[in-house]
Amino acid sequence: MALWILATSPAGDSDVFELENPRFCCRNKESASSVQDLERELTCVMLRTVATLLKGSVRNAVVLKDHGMVPFIKIFLDHECYRETSLSILEQLSVINTEEYMSIIVGALCSSTQGELQLKLDLLKSLLRILQTPKGRAAFRVSSGFNGLLTLLSDLEGSLHEPPLQAWGAVTPGQTLGLVLHTLCAMSVALHLDPVNGDFFRRNGLFEKLAEDLCLLGWLTRRPGHLLIC
Repeated sequence: MALWILATSPAGDSDVFELENPRFCCRNKESASSVQDLERELTCVMLRTVATLLKGSVRNAVVLKDHGMVPFIKIFLDHECYRETSLSILEQLSVINTEEYMSIIVGALCSSTQGELQLKLDLLKSLLRILQTPKGRAAFRVSSGFNGLLTLLSDLEGSLHEPPLQAWGAVTPGQTLGLVLHTLCAMSVALHLDPVNGDFFRRNGLFEKLAEDLCLLGWLTRRPGHLLIC
């Protein structure tokens, strides 16, 4: 019943839209009214309810997807107060369509802004969980996952330069290193546990691209005829 209300709710479309659209829930906290606080809490409860209903139930996952609710779940990824539960829902939906999950996560990683480090980190942690499955690793390759992670590293160019470049002044080296670590962990899992992915990575010259992106971070240098060195 909760899934049906979430999908179509004939009792009042405008009310449902307000709960599903985070623009009505995550405005400036300092000026948020008690009504907005209530809506935020109701949205959290709604998401947790959906996540609970999906656990171990492929049938409920199919119902949710068939009623076109995936795009609404995606909206909440940008908002930290809803992100954990939203990712849990998407991870459970990946059981029936892993490629769609990968497209959402890789797309969100590539479209995130320079300052959204926590969003990127949360997405990578979710990605690591799905990469533990054979279907997840295959979908990662098909959904341009390797290119997405390399783009993520490329966007960090100069972030570990000493002294820090002006563009990265607000980001600590620890934050950048955490993001690099999780990016490399995801890439390693996708490669080490799947020979097909390893062959794909080699054939497309992605090891060379990875080395180049790591050099551009600012903490590694390249000397002619030598390996990467600190």
